[in-house]
Amino acid sequence: MLAAYFSWRASSRATDVNARAAELGWVKEMRQDAHDAREEVDQLRQQVRELRRQLDAVTREADHWIAEHQAMRRHVYRPGMTLDRLRELFPPIEPPTATANGR
Repeated sequence: MLAAYFSWRASSRATDVNARAAELGWVKEMRQDAHDAREEVDQLRQQVRELRRQLDAVTREADHWIAEHQAMRRHVYRPGMTLDRLRELFPPIEPPTATANGR
């Protein structure tokens, strides 16, 4: 009976060591996954900041052209408005010049 007890205890200790080693591997994997997730979140935050900046620029540009269009429409239908006077109010648009970053 005593030999059976010692055998059971030795086998449970060996099994316990293997289980703890498996748990340690699982913990290391979870830590690596958490680290990778943090890096991905940081990258996504940077992308969101860049997209917000681009959206602000596009919104400002769209607001400018909407205002320009509305002003032109208001002036076009004034009494006595000619094409020459309209060109004086709204000179031809020059093509945009490229900046350092191509925008």
